[in-house]
Amino acid sequence: MELDPVFLLTYLGDAALWVVIALNMYWKGWGKRSLTLFTFLILDIYLNDILKETFRIPRPSTGPTGLGPYGFPSGHAETVTLATTYIALTNPRYAPIIALIPLVSYTRVALGVHTVLDVAGGFLVGLGMAVLAKLVEARLDGGLMGDRRSSLLFMALALLTLAFYPYRTLLLGGFLLGVSLALALGIRVDVNIRLKWIALLNMIILILLAAYGFFQMDVVKLLLALGAGLVSFWLPKILAR
Repeated sequence: MELDPVFLLTYLGDAALWVVIALNMYWKGWGKRSLTLFTFLILDIYLNDILKETFRIPRPSTGPTGLGPYGFPSGHAETVTLATTYIALTNPRYAPIIALIPLVSYTRVALGVHTVLDVAGGFLVGLGMAVLAKLVEARLDGGLMGDRRSSLLFMALALLTLAFYPYRTLLLGGFLLGVSLALALGIRVDVNIRLKWIALLNMIILILLAAYGFFQMDVVKLLLALGAGLVSFWLPKILAR
């Protein structure tokens, strides 16, 4: 079966992919900058859903079924703009990465899941979030997620998600619960571990997420998602010793 390059390129705007990339940046020594990116990627997931519910602009009727009813702003365009712009502003050496913005935006229109207005809106929101991330980072001297108090933010998001949020339930809620627990236990901001341990961390998280999709019991799913969040931030501290 031949793979459609447009279909493959569109996943470069997936929020879950960029969360994993931010985690790998953290493990590889990006420190507070990667934690800022991670935090804003998580916040942007909620922001995008809130904006979709606020504007309630339908997706194109010609697109595939099974997606949410509203298309403005495009979550993929928003995510890829936030992530690549933040990375480019943090280290200009990686500025060419912003070429992903028009590529991903094009795929969303080509696949019929968004209009040009949707992706333009996603671009503007993502750009604003990237600039805000840098401003907050400068204001806090890069200290976002740097201490145990930040665990309260992720605990609140996790509990609100599990209790009330219709779009993001056990997977995101459990994952954030694990992140909150790891922060409460204390993490190393300046962790920089070897590639073999990074590969191991990615493998563990992949196994946990695969198991999440396999099991049907909500309690088991919650524990697996929690484990993925805990492993992401607490285990690197152990491996870095």
